[in-house]
Amino acid sequence: MKALTNQDYYNILIEATKEAFESIELKEFLYSNEAMEDNKAIFISQDYIEQIGIKKSNDLIVNSQINKNIVFSFLRFLDRQQLIINKSYLIERNDFFKRCLDVINVKLTELDKNEKNRVLRGLSDMGTPPETLEFLEYVKFHIKNRVLQPCEIQEIPAIKTKLKKNKPTKTLFDFIHNVEDKEAFIQDLKNEFPNDKGKTIKAVINILKEWKIIIIIDRQFKTFYDLLLIEFNGTIGTYPSINDAEKKRPFDKIFLDPIKQKLNPLIIKHKIE
Repeated sequence: MKALTNQDYYNILIEATKEAFESIELKEFLYSNEAMEDNKAIFISQDYIEQIGIKKSNDLIVNSQINKNIVFSFLRFLDRQQLIINKSYLIERNDFFKRCLDVINVKLTELDKNEKNRVLRGLSDMGTPPETLEFLEYVKFHIKNRVLQPCEIQEIPAIKTKLKKNKPTKTLFDFIHNVEDKEAFIQDLKNEFPNDKGKTIKAVINILKEWKIIIIIDRQFKTFYDLLLIEFNGTIGTYPSINDAEKKRPFDKIFLDPIKQKLNPLIIKHKIE
């Protein structure tokens, strides 16, 4: 098998950046009264609100949340890719993140001084994704923190063994019901929606729940999302982009009809009568 090149790693970092900036889609929701009440006490004091005013306070809260979500989504994407790559190339977590850092440092030589200064001002005013290299300069510190110390690495197998012993591991099949062949159904689903993400995936899930093909009990949606993400090789979008897809507005008929046209033949083909 051909070894992974610097360009292969850079392509992964590009995709991680794209997924990270899906967090900007949540901006409208983050300005909602509900989000403000949840987050004000965490991010800003009442005295400071009175000092700078409500509008600036709200902007500060939203930008803080977006930055936090962006970095979290970026690192989650890299975590998932490392697991996928490890299956084929046996590249351990430490080696993966160190290689990512090396590739970033090589690529950053392409940035001039003015571009680096712009990066250091942070992401608070960004409404659209920056150049990938600018963003990678911004998140380098967080990637460094992802590299575990040797003593921590040694503890991981024992922790994993304990978790497996005490808590049965779920599979995606545990959420799929009332179809003849679960594996064939999932494969057809992947073939029909290979590049779809976010709200489209949420709509697919909703439709299949209506048909009792997907059944998710309370507090299990995050587990289902993680399993689906692995099955689709990390291409379905971030957890917030799916879980919160209908918070801005419910899906309408114009949006749902094309999805149902693609999904209905699969339901007819696989559904148990």
